[in-house]
Amino acid sequence: MSSDPIRRDIEQRARRALISYAIFRWESAVIIGLTILLAIFYPQPFPWWRWWAWLVIGAVAEIAIIVTSLTDERTGQQVVEDLFEEEHSPRAIRSAEYRQQYEKARDYRRQIKQTVQSMPAGPLRERLERAGQGVADWVAHIYELACRLDRYAGNAVIARDMRAVPDELKQLEGRYRLEDDAGVRAELSRAIEQKRAQIDNLRQLQNTMETAQLRLEATLTALGTVYSQVLLAAAKGGEGAGAEQLAADIKEQTAALQDLIKAMDEVLK
Repeated sequence: MSSDPIRRDIEQRARRALISYAIFRWESAVIIGLTILLAIFYPQPFPWWRWWAWLVIGAVAEIAIIVTSLTDERTGQQVVEDLFEEEHSPRAIRSAEYRQQYEKARDYRRQIKQTVQSMPAGPLRERLERAGQGVADWVAHIYELACRLDRYAGNAVIARDMRAVPDELKQLEGRYRLEDDAGVRAELSRAIEQKRAQIDNLRQLQNTMETAQLRLEATLTALGTVYSQVLLAAAKGGEGAGAEQLAADIKEQTAALQDLIKAMDEVLK
């Protein structure tokens, strides 16, 4: 299992969603309804028949539907895709700038997936499919990054402190220079230390957010490059020797974003 917490969460949610889908399929509803009706209104079609036999048959049919749903690759892919879209909706991002950047990443992912699916079956498609699986993790991290930047940009308290705290520090330092009373000077000294610590934290936060903004732009460029490489590989065909390197590049980008998100969470505590 992946060590990436976002990936683990998606995998766990996908399994639960797939089980729920299997249970609540319309075929399941038909089987359950038909089983109940037969058991009540037609309990003994043959002299040797027992009413509970309908329940056994219905249970076997229901289990068959669930197993089929869980093992069908196409159904699984569609459930995962629906879950991804639900869990990473751009509507949750209030900033138009960050929402547009995420939508761009999501569009790249969609185009990469469609390009690979349109290729003829073979080693190249299989390798690109494996490489493309990492793109979902990558885009999920871009979503997390955009959400954090969005929360930072919309935080009125941080914006206020950025403007006010440096002036408050200057005022305290001015009062300290003019104060004669030792007790008051001691209190002012402690207040000055606290303000300086607050400024250091605000600067660290600002630097982290600026780094995140730059990384968001850079990773979108890298994702666009991957899309171009997939198009080129699809056009050239061959055995797809470069797909392994492509997968490694995707993994590297995803890991870098994961580390940045952890750093952002530390300063946003």
